[in-house]
Amino acid sequence: MKKITLFKRISQIERINFTRNLGVMLGTGLPLSTALKILSKQSRKELLKEVLIEVRKDIRSGSSLFDSLSKHPKVFSRFYLNMVNVGEEGGTLKDSLVELAKQMKKTHRLKSKVKGALIYPAVIFVTMIVIGIIMMLVIVPRLNVVFLQFKLTLPITTRIIITISELLSTYLIFTIPVVIFLFLLARFYLKKPVGQRFSYKLIMALPVVGSLHKQLNAGLFARNLSSMVNSGVSIAKALRTTADTHKNIFYQNSLIRASQEVKKGRPLYEIMNEYPELYPPMVTEILEVGEETGELTALLEHLASFYEEEIDQTTNNLSVIIEPALLIFVGVAVGFFAISMLQPMYSLLEGFN
Repeated sequence: MKKITLFKRISQIERINFTRNLGVMLGTGLPLSTALKILSKQSRKELLKEVLIEVRKDIRSGSSLFDSLSKHPKVFSRFYLNMVNVGEEGGTLKDSLVELAKQMKKTHRLKSKVKGALIYPAVIFVTMIVIGIIMMLVIVPRLNVVFLQFKLTLPITTRIIITISELLSTYLIFTIPVVIFLFLLARFYLKKPVGQRFSYKLIMALPVVGSLHKQLNAGLFARNLSSMVNSGVSIAKALRTTADTHKNIFYQNSLIRASQEVKKGRPLYEIMNEYPELYPPMVTEILEVGEETGELTALLEHLASFYEEEIDQTTNNLSVIIEPALLIFVGVAVGFFAISMLQPMYSLLEGFN
């Protein structure tokens, strides 16, 4: 089994294309081994090619596709494997793969939409920090030399900026390792359950981002659960598998518990009602109607489409809101710096007059 590293991994787009193409090939009547051979030769990504070659070897040795793919958990998620298993057991593998590719594409589009809306302000913020550091290391020290030569009385804001500049200049050689260490420490902390709880609580508490995050997770829950139940998977097993598709530990725990409670005979909507901070009332209402009428998968599909449209609308509105907000933020920051550093210069010029 090939090791998936940070700098060498298979993208979601590659998984989607492989899944769709494999389903289409099987639909034309090609044997599974032949389809995998063709796809491995066509793949431009070396890692995916290696994985497919190994999968084909296992298939030729008599293993099922599910068992062969299961040896690569870093590439194929539990949700993916369960959909393949259902298709193999039901004799509808080609249909399961095509449907799986469609669902993966919708999910990927949904996540990309949210990430795209948040990348722009993040880039602006990071750029401002970089520019600020350059100003502190290059511009401020030169202005400070002038201030010292003329023994100017400096406002408190100017003194604060100069102090920060001196600290950065003096301890720059130590600052970079400290920043790297703090970054690695934060990354390690956020991988732990306690860190994940803290980070996701913070995300969900944010005004706009929190609402967007909940919409995204509600949409993923509805989309993935409907796909699995529609494929013949029991609700309890589908909930447990759907839990693995969520990175948010609160959603994971709620779905794992829901899976356990459903096995005991409790209605799903009743369990989800206990998590109002995670699942909006619409989700529980749809679940209740779906369970009572027997139209759960169809209603979940409509619910997923609804949240996808909501996210589209929210992200479009978000870009409209963020741009003026960023302009105001940048303007205030630049104005503060300019006033703080130019005010002593005006005092100096007035002294000459």
